[in-house]
Amino acid sequence: MKTILEKYSEDIKYGLGLAGYGELYLPFIEQIETVSFEEKQLPIGDTLMWMLFRARGEIKVVENIEWAEKAPLPIFSFTVVKGSIFVEGRFLADTKLMVGFRLIL
Repeated sequence: MKTILEKYSEDIKYGLGLAGYGELYLPFIEQIETVSFEEKQLPIGDTLMWMLFRARGEIKVVENIEWAEKAPLPIFSFTVVKGSIFVEGRFLADTKLMVGFRLIL
């Protein structure tokens, strides 16, 4: 997982900027080296504040995403902290770059 993050670090930087959270990039990159990834399931009906993904070679951001499929989605979950902001990130287990985020205030 960390190799994927390194490979796509510029895409993540660009996407965080698009989402209006560019200030999270440095803490994200610094902490990702030591953060623990936990295998989880994204339950049906769960929501993400916003999600970065690549479509046809472009980085895109969508907001307020709800998982509405018929089964939970396998993910890798992690937490990044910047000051008093905690961000729970989720990488989808079956893709190279799709990251969902939820602020934990």
